[in-house]
Amino acid sequence: MDKTTRNNFSREAIKLAEQALITYFVDGSPEKVLQFFSNTCSSWIGWGKEEIYPTYNDVFNTFIRRVDDIPQNIIEDMHSQVLFESQDFCIVFVACSIKSQPQTGLLLNETARFTFVIRKENDGLKIVHLHFSAAWTNLTRAKYTRLPKAAPSFIKTNCKWKNLVRPHSLQPTHPTV
Repeated sequence: MDKTTRNNFSREAIKLAEQALITYFVDGSPEKVLQFFSNTCSSWIGWGKEEIYPTYNDVFNTFIRRVDDIPQNIIEDMHSQVLFESQDFCIVFVACSIKSQPQTGLLLNETARFTFVIRKENDGLKIVHLHFSAAWTNLTRAKYTRLPKAAPSFIKTNCKWKNLVRPHSLQPTHPTV
């Protein structure tokens, strides 16, 4: 794949990922977001502990079931980048802040991270896998630790609510040793 083709694929993949998020969270249209997913091969892993949808039908049924559950939201500070690209696949990472609109009366303010696997199909680019999570926002910069130290650090951090920071979502954090 030449550089121009690669750059076009990257731009289009990022555009698709961002548009899917806007369609779902801002426009509140779960049924319209389905147009971005491959109907032959799709999966989704969400925020919830048991939120794993391994097939297009599972993804479809979940989006349709949630039609009335999505409040009006605002997306801020959206940052996207391509993590990997091949001839037919592209992995796009998107980080943003999702906040509920004030008139909804709901309080949603999440630093969200999304990883899209996007594939070239006959009818254009399609999402074949989506994984998303919410970043921990209650860790002090000094408390980023490797997994074996995570539990004690989590307990200490949750006992101290001062000096809270939110690193830029695309900046790597440097764990302590």
